[in-house]
Amino acid sequence: MAFRWIHLSDLHFDGKDPYERNTVLNALITEICRRREQEGFQADVVFVTGDIANSGQAKEYEAASVFFDALLAAAGLDKSRLFIAPGNHDVDKKVAEGLARTLKSENESVEYFADGKPKYHFNKFTEFKKWFDGYFKKNQVMPK
Repeated sequence: MAFRWIHLSDLHFDGKDPYERNTVLNALITEICRRREQEGFQADVVFVTGDIANSGQAKEYEAASVFFDALLAAAGLDKSRLFIAPGNHDVDKKVAEGLARTLKSENESVEYFADGKPKYHFNKFTEFKKWFDGYFKKNQVMPK
């Protein structure tokens, strides 16, 4: 039995005039729906790997929610089958300002990222995290 997935990346929702983006994304949703209904294609999961927003601002994620709802409906899946990872454009660069690379070895890195340690670097993903936690309603959670 095959494992089937849909993989998307670099959506860059930006809160501006969505005409061009929506032309492509609506065509994608129509095609997924057509393949499911006419060809019997059934994806098992959807992966979205980075750059949901363009600059990590709250307003940019509103359009993402609408799109993901339509995408999941077209694919015949629920949110438990949607896996999203943030990308560099999901970073609020105003919050990230001043963050510098300070880890000089693998041991320092392992210690810094150990369970139970505060993850200050995640502050730059504040709006992404708020959206993610609200969209998934705690069924999936971002690291703390």
